[in-house]
Amino acid sequence: LDMLQSAQLVRQYTATTSKAESIADVQLQDSVIRCLMVIAEAACRISPATRDRLSNINIAWHEI
Repeated sequence: LDMLQSAQLVRQYTATTSKAESIADVQLQDSVIRCLMVIAEAACRISPATRDRLSNINIAWHEI
């Protein structure tokens, strides 16, 4: 749930922003980085059993 909510926030924060605007907006960068950190932290806590169940989705867990 944390991963989904954080991903949705990133999409919301960046939906109307160009790349140039994102680069210039330090507050936006900070918000997006925090969401990515939440996603990474949550990914580390997913059990091996759950990872196995989701193996058909082709998620590169070690890259998260």
